[in-house]
Amino acid sequence: MEHARGLVWQRVLAISLYPTPRADLRRPRWRRFATPTAAVVLGTVAQLIRLTGKPVLNTVWAEDGAVFLRDAYNRPFSHALFHTYAGYMHLVPRLLAELASEVPVNDASIVMTGGAAVIVAMLAVIVFRASRDVMSSVPVRVALAAAMVVLPATALETLDNAANLHWYLIFAAFWVLLWRPSSRTERVVGCAVLVCAAMSDPLTAVLAPLALARWVALPNRGDRTFSITYAAALAVQLCFAVAAKANPLHVAPGVMSVAKVYGLRVATASIVGDQITNRLFVTLGWALAWVGAAAVVAIVVFGLRRWNARWAVVALAVLSSSAVFLIPMSLRWEPSLVSVRYADALGGGSRYTVVPVLLLISAFLVIADQAGQRWRNAPVAVVIAMGLVFTWGPGFLVHNERSLGPKWRTALFQARPKCTSDRGTVNVAIPPLVPKGVWKVPVPCKRLR
Repeated sequence: MEHARGLVWQRVLAISLYPTPRADLRRPRWRRFATPTAAVVLGTVAQLIRLTGKPVLNTVWAEDGAVFLRDAYNRPFSHALFHTYAGYMHLVPRLLAELASEVPVNDASIVMTGGAAVIVAMLAVIVFRASRDVMSSVPVRVALAAAMVVLPATALETLDNAANLHWYLIFAAFWVLLWRPSSRTERVVGCAVLVCAAMSDPLTAVLAPLALARWVALPNRGDRTFSITYAAALAVQLCFAVAAKANPLHVAPGVMSVAKVYGLRVATASIVGDQITNRLFVTLGWALAWVGAAAVVAIVVFGLRRWNARWAVVALAVLSSSAVFLIPMSLRWEPSLVSVRYADALGGGSRYTVVPVLLLISAFLVIADQAGQRWRNAPVAVVIAMGLVFTWGPGFLVHNERSLGPKWRTALFQARPKCTSDRGTVNVAIPPLVPKGVWKVPVPCKRLR
């Protein structure tokens, strides 16, 4: 009896989460490389032009310089790579900083900033490919990938910086665990994403139910490679996290405080975008949080009742969205997330909302794809395009603290006269400027000669 129940669950999960992969039509070799390359270039440029003010490639943001580039300049490679920060490993930012430390110091900002933008664009392309078997509509998958690049929530804190790449990696890992790759190259790419995600943030553990579902639904050894890779990389991360000196916990003031912030900054923003949410909040106040949460529940319930072939994907996306927000907020409460009525902005801490919003948008797009299979795809694509322009357009260009500088090369030029010998180091100022004197990079003087 237990075996029969197991087979039933295996079949149910396989149908909903892992449908039979579509045939991969052979395309000319040049197209197989040209199309993803063009998409990565377009995604990179889109991210770099979003930030106004000081040239983004000539600035180094906060932890990118004060933590990762500092350690790359002043520590041996192995020590810097496995040195924890904020209580856990940061594999990808560490590797990017090591690469930046190998180029002339004047170009380090290009590597850190441009490299972060390129990585996000590459992850967007991978998400586009990984979602192919779950969502058949190309426009819907394009919208999903574009969300990683142009989402308003990404503009304030996670745009063009390495320190926050772990958020994008968690989202990409979600879709990789739903992927059934059709080639060895795709399997290697998927494993690389899972390793990078798990070894850059222990919060990737929220995807454990999805990895377990994959193990149950796909008994084939090759299909289980992702689950094994994810588990092994996460185990390494947790070992370092347990041994690390963690940051002090800042417990949230209450469950309702976290819930209402989720309803406003995640649920409402996932439907109408940050800027429109801000304008509505001025009028409606915190009632808007409950309205947004109710709207998300209505969309999900309606979608599951009407088009439920992918019910498990929708359910896991919504549950993962809640977990990715509630867990860190419950343990490390960010007071700046609480919006102030009649203020010009929703508040800080937007990095905590990026993945939850992306996961809710994923649920909406899966529902839209299922609707498109019953109706004509063209009207669905038009509705999605109009909705995205309405919600994402106002937040495409942004002016934040990084826009104020200082410029990386200018700060280096001002620091050079302070070097009296090659043995010392000199502090190079980087944004943000507040609090004063906190954000700086100790650069060895020998690199400034």
